Amino acid sequence: MSKTMIPQNYTPALNLYDTQRAIGTVKRLFADTLCATLNLYRVSAPLFLEASTGLNDDLNGVERKVTFDIRDSGIEAQVVQSLAKWKRKALKDYGFRVGKGLYCDMNAIRRDEELDNLHSVYVDQWDWEKVIRKEDRSETYLKNVVRSIVSAVCATEMNLHAMFPQLQDLPLHTPNVTFITTQELEDKYPDLTPKERENAFVKENGTTFLMKIGAPLKSGKPHDGRAPDYDDWDLNGDLLFWNEPLQCSYELSSMGIRVSPESMDRQLTMAGCDDRRTLPFHKAVLSGELPYTIGGGIGLFVAYVGFLNVGFFTFTTKSAAKSGDTVQATPGLAVMNNPTIWLFIIGLVLAIVLTVLKVRGGMLIAIAVTAVVGIPMGQTTMANSVSIADTFAQLPQTFGVIFTKDGFPALFSDVSKLPIILLTIFAFSMSDTFDTIGTFIGTGRRTGIFSAEDEKALENGSGFSSKMDKALFADSIATSIGAICGTSNTTTYVESSAGIAAGGRTGLTSVVVAICFALSAFLSPVISAVPSAATAGVLVVVGCMMASSLKEIEWGDISEAVPAFFASVFMAFSYSISYGIAGGFITYCLIKTCKGKAKEVHPVIWVVSLLFILDFIITAIL
Repeated sequence: MSKTMIPQNYTPALNLYDTQRAIGTVKRLFADTLCATLNLYRVSAPLFLEASTGLNDDLNGVERKVTFDIRDSGIEAQVVQSLAKWKRKALKDYGFRVGKGLYCDMNAIRRDEELDNLHSVYVDQWDWEKVIRKEDRSETYLKNVVRSIVSAVCATEMNLHAMFPQLQDLPLHTPNVTFITTQELEDKYPDLTPKERENAFVKENGTTFLMKIGAPLKSGKPHDGRAPDYDDWDLNGDLLFWNEPLQCSYELSSMGIRVSPESMDRQLTMAGCDDRRTLPFHKAVLSGELPYTIGGGIGLFVAYVGFLNVGFFTFTTKSAAKSGDTVQATPGLAVMNNPTIWLFIIGLVLAIVLTVLKVRGGMLIAIAVTAVVGIPMGQTTMANSVSIADTFAQLPQTFGVIFTKDGFPALFSDVSKLPIILLTIFAFSMSDTFDTIGTFIGTGRRTGIFSAEDEKALENGSGFSSKMDKALFADSIATSIGAICGTSNTTTYVESSAGIAAGGRTGLTSVVVAICFALSAFLSPVISAVPSAATAGVLVVVGCMMASSLKEIEWGDISEAVPAFFASVFMAFSYSISYGIAGGFITYCLIKTCKGKAKEVHPVIWVVSLLFILDFIITAIL
């Protein structure tokens, strides 16, 4: 019998229409936030599965599945109860690499569910799964993921309060999480039932992650049922929040690191389910075929820019260098007797601490605090700042000058210099194009703004078929308008990654930035006084975050490792993203040719590589 009830004196904050709007908003905002954090991509989920695959979950192990036959095939199908095992197989089938994952909207029917305010026969939930390394199968890794989920929940909740004023009087959850095992909970409340223990603890401690569910406790009984073939009972748990109207805890997410061959072998025996060992899914796990899961180069360049901006590295010229020759220099670490270096270190440490603590707006706070600290150190000073009068006085020298006789027409006034002019145009075009694409891909992958589908649509589609097409078009328009206005190039810069890291991932960010830039003209004396040492630390931290994408490279495959290495190293040491791309493209073509796989290289890559080589040759000759 249903245990659904309406609490006494309860009044909903939203009417039914706004409730449905809020549900849609929650699903969209939460998906966007968590996908960016955990590097997830959407896939479609099945509504039913073939019974013989063993992919349908048993939940607590006692629930009956909704079963029906498919007339044309004679196959027995089951409506899904959970997608835990299907998701893991999908990661393998779809070729997801380590560090990437999937999410889906999961719909299910659970016919034996005990109905109350929190449980229904029909399930509509957001589901995810991610490929991890074997060494990530740890309690520390699990806890970090839980904290990421809770942070995404809190961010979604804040946005929801802002969008629906009716909710602003309701208290917000904090990102703090208390971790406790089922055995510790039993020891704390030995006389209470499992559900009563959860209620008592969560009411007192707030958001809780209850770990190690499934195995029998000291009392001889498990805290709750858990199927033995998807979660590792030592590395799983329930994420619990407190529901004030119902005066009880409720489970927001049941999650865990999936079973290894060893843990599945052990848990199948403990649960008396050895008969499942012959099912396709279980055989694949036991044989180690399925991945361990839980439901660059631009980075190096960015970090390098940060270090160079403050002279953290020194370059000692070799005595053998002759006048007119390329100067050779030995890199080294700067002597720590420079206040600029010390201010940079302070800013770097502050940026690291705020990032680790996930302080909202931490990057901006780090820059502001570092700039203030630089005042008594003599680094932040108004002596070199630009006045408002000077700012506007420069407009006649820049705005629209491209259309005057001293602008674009002047490039072609001397025919003898035409080859150099054309080479310069080509170099700038190539640099802008590949710098932009490289930055888009480097930052977009790291943050989840652009998916693999977007990249494929850019390569194979036509018109504005992807977000990357639209972004590149917007970038080209901005570059053209910037040239007309006489500003520095308004293309996508690697420094923009600092804003992305702080949460700016939509077109609205660009609009706000544009408004702030307009206003900054009036604040130019203050803004121009901020030293490079105050921003360099943020660049280094952002570069470190972006460089994590290097782990996705198959370093054991020489055809992938060498181009990736050359691209990464060239970007940093040549101080140019486009030259890094050139190094990667050229070595990629070379390796594929040596392996007899030249036909696998896209014609565009061949053309671009040859143009880069031509650019290098002409530069050397002229």
